[in-house]
Amino acid sequence: MVFLTSWFFAFLLVAVLTYIFLPRAWRKYWLLAISMVFHGHFAGPAGVLPIVILGVTVYLAALAIEKWKIATPMWTVGAVCILALIYYKYTGFLLELVGISPEKTPVAPLAISFFTFEFVHYLIEVKKGGPALKNPIDFWLFAVFFPTIASGPIKRYRDFQAQLDALPKKKITAPEIHEGLYRITSGLFKKLIIAEWAVDHIHRIEPWLHDSSLSSGYLWALVGLQTTRIYMDFAGYSDVAIGIALLLGIRVPENFNWPYIAHNLSDFWTRWHISLSSWIRDYIYIPLGGGRVSAPRKVFNGFSAMVLCGIWHGPALHFAAWGIYHGLGLALQEPISKIVRPLFPSEKIYRSWTRAWTFLFVALGWLIFFYEWSDLKWILARMIGLS
Repeated sequence: MVFLTSWFFAFLLVAVLTYIFLPRAWRKYWLLAISMVFHGHFAGPAGVLPIVILGVTVYLAALAIEKWKIATPMWTVGAVCILALIYYKYTGFLLELVGISPEKTPVAPLAISFFTFEFVHYLIEVKKGGPALKNPIDFWLFAVFFPTIASGPIKRYRDFQAQLDALPKKKITAPEIHEGLYRITSGLFKKLIIAEWAVDHIHRIEPWLHDSSLSSGYLWALVGLQTTRIYMDFAGYSDVAIGIALLLGIRVPENFNWPYIAHNLSDFWTRWHISLSSWIRDYIYIPLGGGRVSAPRKVFNGFSAMVLCGIWHGPALHFAAWGIYHGLGLALQEPISKIVRPLFPSEKIYRSWTRAWTFLFVALGWLIFFYEWSDLKWILARMIGLS
């Protein structure tokens, strides 16, 4: 987590204090300068250059789309961004799938997945009629805004641009500073205290995974620990990013909304990693036809979107399997609901039951997310007493 380095704390102190006391007209320039310093420090020259090349290409393509009202730059440059993501992040994975052991694979630039998703979103929205960012300072601020650069939340360019335009007249208020500091503090607490506590206990259990003396109780505890760990880790990071942005007078999208109280899987995905799930909904699921198609096609659309969501998390088969798992869950959710709902005497009792089963389904899914098949099959067998 880049936010936990001593360099970053010193950087943040200088960046925020200078920003607060600068004349408001200079704020955008300072934001861009510190964001470029942040990106350069953590990405290094080899990580910055590919993003600069992609960024310049996307910037020019959007101007061409707006001026000539043509889709070719969107398709061409969007494909270049996606191919760059595949090249940097998935080359080794794809070669291993076809039986080739790569001697060396390209090193992925910092946050290449997030850059790709924001660039593709920007191109598509300009093609739909949105205004292109003509000022290169505004475009590069959207691209490398440092609080969200490493792990999101994924921004929408129009919302972000509106806030940039307001900066010269905006006064950073005490409530914003208080909220920002609270979000940073709560995020660090989630990450450093709760998530690290869970990780410590996970590391105590994992060496014994294949030991027949390990009771199933410990493995069910492992499920709870992994469920706690991933939420507190990722939600904590998002809170810190949101809090830092607030100190700079900018509100970025929320990423989590009590996902573990969701009443079904569809509800879960409106609450979990919201900026990613909404991106997948808007730019994959809906373009495929969404839910306004035949039942088989609807299942296919949801399944495809979730498989891509799984693979997005990393170049490994267990991430793809996790996406398949959730895709199947979403596909079966409606038909199962029609069968099960009449068995309950009231909607309140039914909702309690669905919340419990949704949580269990999600929690068991984290085992697929974290473990390869050799470990997973042993864990599951021991949990249900088959081994």
